[in-house]
Amino acid sequence: MRINRNKRAQKNLAFYLRHFQLGERQRYFVLVDGTFCQAALKHRVNIKEQIDKYFRCDVTLCTTACAVLETQKLTILHGALQILKHYKVEKCAHSKPVAASQCLLEKVRDGNPGNYFVATQDSELAAEVHKLVGVPRLKLYNAITLEDPSEASTQHVQKISRAATDLTGEQRKTIALLKKKMNIEETGPKVKRLKKKLKGPNPLSCLPKKKKGIHGKNEEPASTQLSRAARRKARLKKLKNILEVPGNST
Repeated sequence: MRINRNKRAQKNLAFYLRHFQLGERQRYFVLVDGTFCQAALKHRVNIKEQIDKYFRCDVTLCTTACAVLETQKLTILHGALQILKHYKVEKCAHSKPVAASQCLLEKVRDGNPGNYFVATQDSELAAEVHKLVGVPRLKLYNAITLEDPSEASTQHVQKISRAATDLTGEQRKTIALLKKKMNIEETGPKVKRLKKKLKGPNPLSCLPKKKKGIHGKNEEPASTQLSRAARRKARLKKLKNILEVPGNST
C-alpha cells in the first residue's frame, strides 16, 4: 500500500510541476491551517517529517496570521496552535483578521501566484479549493495524501493542449494562399473502400463424415478395401509361384 501511495504521489506531483510549475527546482510551499495540525495530533503524525518523505525533498510549511489567530481563539486547538507557530507566517492583505478558510482561499485564488499546496481538513475549504485550477490539496487521515488533480485542473490542461495543436485563423489563411500559389487542390478524390464480401462455408466442412467402425476407428471406403484385398491376393500368388519353382525348396 505504501509503494502504491508513493507512486501515486509522484505522478500527481509531476502533473502539477509539468503544467503549473508548482515545486519548481524542488521547492514546495504548503499552506497549513489549524484543522490539519489537529488531525496530525489525533493520528500522531509528524507533519514536517512525513511531508518531506512524501515529496522526497525539503518542504517549506507556511500559514497565515489569520489562521494563527483563529486557532488561538479555540481552546480545543491549543495543541494545534503550538504546531502552527513553528511554521513560516505568510503576509495577507487583511487589516482585520478573517476566517482561516477565507484567508487561505484568497492566497490561492487568481491562478495560485504563490504556487501553494493547501493542507486542510476543513471540508468547505477543501470543496472550494477543488473548484480552482492548479491548486493541489493535502489531506490527512492515517497518513498524509495528495489528492488527485481536480476536474477543473485536468480540463484546463486539456483545453491548453487542444489550443496548442489547433490552427489559428491566420495560419489557415496562409496555408490556403500557399496551396493556391502551388496549384494544390484543397480536396483530392475520395478513395472508395471495398466492401468485404461474405465468404461461403469451408468446402472441407461440407464433406460427409466418416462412419466409425466397431472398434471406434474410421471405416475406409469399399473401393479402398477391395484394392487392398486384391494386392494381398496378388502377393500371396507370387509367393506361391516362387515356392513352386524347382531349386527353391529347402
